Amino acid sequence: MNKNVLHVYAIPEDEKDRQLADGFCLHDSVDHRRIQVMPPVGGWRKVLQKFIDEYIQILRRYPVAHVVMIID
Repeated sequence: MNKNVLHVYAIPEDEKDRQLADGFCLHDSVDHRRIQVMPPVGGWRKVLQKFIDEYIQILRRYPVAHVVMIID
């Protein structure tokens, strides 16, 4: 990943949230190369823990990266 190019990680709670994120990526105005929908993690607490364990480090390394936690 290029440090100067916007990148978005989407962490879905469950399969339905993953499908929602995938549908969003299909919109014509969305550059699907800049969004990475991760596999569902199985609950809101696991989404939060995954963010803490993995994505805080990524956000520190890549200043233009973003994380979207999809929880319903």
